[in-house]
Amino acid sequence: MGWHIRGMRKSSTDAEFEGVCGGLAEYTRLPVWLWRTVFVVFGFACGASVVAYLTLALCMPDAEGNTVH
Repeated sequence: MGWHIRGMRKSSTDAEFEGVCGGLAEYTRLPVWLWRTVFVVFGFACGASVVAYLTLALCMPDAEGNTVH
């Protein structure tokens, strides 16, 4: 059982903002609160997670498989 980046999608059921953290939680099977905490902490610390989140929000396919632009 390996991770395949092509299987990563935004969440349609657990979406506070764009569904990125929910999709990462579904993909990695880590709790969604952990992903949200990581993005917020690193966002305040260095700002890099803001760029990463926005990049994922633009490039990560939605739950149906269509990319959102």
